[in-house]
Amino acid sequence: MTVVGKMKWIVVIGIVCTIAMQTAFFEMEGNKESPAINSAIITIEEDCSCSEMSVDWKSGDHDWPKKVMVETVCTDGIDSDGDGLIDLEDGDCWLKEGPIYQTHPRAYPNHSFKEVTQQIPKLADLGVKTIYLMPIWEHPRGKKTIYSIYDYFKIDPECGTPQELKELVDTAHRYNMKVLFDFVTCCTPKGSVVWNNNWTLSMSLAELERRAKELGWKLEYKTVNGNKFVYANCRKSEEQLLCDVAGIIIDNNTVILRHYPRADWGFAIDRTNPDAIEYFTKVAEYYVKEYNIDGWRLDAPSDNWNPKLIPEDHSITNMMRNVKGAITKIKPCAILLAETPFPGVEEICDYLYGRDVLRWILTTKPTSAELVEEIKDVNNRVYHIPDLEKYDLSVQQQKALLVLISTLPGVPMVRAGEEIGIRGSSESGPINWEEGNYELREFYKKVFEIRNSHPALKYGTISNVWKSGDNTYAYLRESEDEKVITVINFLNKEAASILDLSFLENGTILYDELNDEAFVIDDPSNFEISIPADGSRILVLKKRDEPIVYFGRPLEGYLYVFDQEIISTIFGNTIILGKITIEADAYDEDGIQKVEFYVDNGLRTIDDSPPYLWHWDEFAIGWHEIKVVAYDNSGNKAEDRINVITLIL
Repeated sequence: MTVVGKMKWIVVIGIVCTIAMQTAFFEMEGNKESPAINSAIITIEEDCSCSEMSVDWKSGDHDWPKKVMVETVCTDGIDSDGDGLIDLEDGDCWLKEGPIYQTHPRAYPNHSFKEVTQQIPKLADLGVKTIYLMPIWEHPRGKKTIYSIYDYFKIDPECGTPQELKELVDTAHRYNMKVLFDFVTCCTPKGSVVWNNNWTLSMSLAELERRAKELGWKLEYKTVNGNKFVYANCRKSEEQLLCDVAGIIIDNNTVILRHYPRADWGFAIDRTNPDAIEYFTKVAEYYVKEYNIDGWRLDAPSDNWNPKLIPEDHSITNMMRNVKGAITKIKPCAILLAETPFPGVEEICDYLYGRDVLRWILTTKPTSAELVEEIKDVNNRVYHIPDLEKYDLSVQQQKALLVLISTLPGVPMVRAGEEIGIRGSSESGPINWEEGNYELREFYKKVFEIRNSHPALKYGTISNVWKSGDNTYAYLRESEDEKVITVINFLNKEAASILDLSFLENGTILYDELNDEAFVIDDPSNFEISIPADGSRILVLKKRDEPIVYFGRPLEGYLYVFDQEIISTIFGNTIILGKITIEADAYDEDGIQKVEFYVDNGLRTIDDSPPYLWHWDEFAIGWHEIKVVAYDNSGNKAEDRINVITLIL
């Protein structure tokens, strides 16, 4: 290529990349005063029975109905339609509809509700169905103190105004998302409503000294800034301060106890104090009623006192019974999600974190059968990927874990920035959104699209299908007449496993929706399948009346230059520079009759024999939609589409 030719293409690439960046920017930013709303504005009339969802189409003529019946669901755990399942049709499981996204204004440069609101269209695109907002109330200033709350009725002005918080919730609802707030009842700082009203756990200094002597503890005393502290057996563990007892001495007689065992969290709240129960119950119902939130995530609800010192029960149980009754009286479908267990948690709370399961998987590496046996009767857990640095997880291992938490019974949760490879907590400060791994985000989006579109993955039973070969996790999720098979390889090498799929017929076609591949089963009882190192497959049964078709080239989210795949793009756009060969893969047990290739709904060519190809060499610039349509020999058809940015001269 001549120097002039090279310069020409440098300019061309710069123009196209600029277009792509601008497009992505405007998709992200929207209107600075309010979030960008797609042409379909969704309004939900909150109800816990079947409700109407009205769709206001702002542009164009559409064949879709103006009124669409959907179900806004509750969590009563009742099989209302008597089909043996507790699923969306019963109106019991709205949290299972899609992933939870944990976020906070601190994740964004200006620490504002407005910035969270502006992200909601992107979260909807990602597949998120519930936003969990970390504490947003007044607190002591510092790096990691948002969980030290002064007063639940005073919103942190650094985050924004009450009206801006309401706009955040309203916008989430318009995008058919639910919103959970954080409920912190385990600890409190000095100067809080709890502290000022003496709703903390305490004991006399004389009693503490007597009990410490009986237990063989050596009490230590220290004065800091005029405050007298007493403590015993304190130690550091992963930047956590753990103590058998710690507290501040008041009037030389009373010890206000700090949280047990996390003394660094603050002072322990007496969650059996009647006035404290009344206060927190009013808080819970206030935000459900006035801000229309959909429930609460309970932060550290497990016991916060050392039973060796205080034998009486100070658990959160009665408080949460009151809270659950209050919020469901206002909104019957409101839920409670518990971070940790406590007495009565399964009775009171609708969902519980499943950290113990993932920790068990990562540390003990159970077999597929052991995993399924452990969780087969538990379907109300919320899973999030553990700390990436603690377990030294690679991006590929992170992807495998994402598939795992998205296909186990329960609900996957993502922490802000995780989808672009950011390690750490949004609580610590703004995330650098510009330097994220957006190829990883596209993977998250694809996994969530698969999960959200299959009732079997949301509500189905689970059973082991791994039989022999390399140790992978292979299980069947089944709901009514739908079956989805997941295979995950955590080995640092390609794995070959034998699956027992004897419930399927010989000749059945399985389609891997994650990797766009198809497999024909020739021996259901001994189906052999390979899985890439730290890779996964999500296999669905091909519908008998439809062929399978998907793009082999171009792939979504990649840059192509003169028919060569170059690199994944930053914002997930597919960019084509120069001529390219469009490739389609098509399968059907009856045989493929033909594959049609379209650009912007205009037919370009028909290919009747594999490989199914079309060489795109005609002039094209800007955004275009490529579509492939496959017909089988019985006249059935299926299609696949992809939007691309092109510059073909």
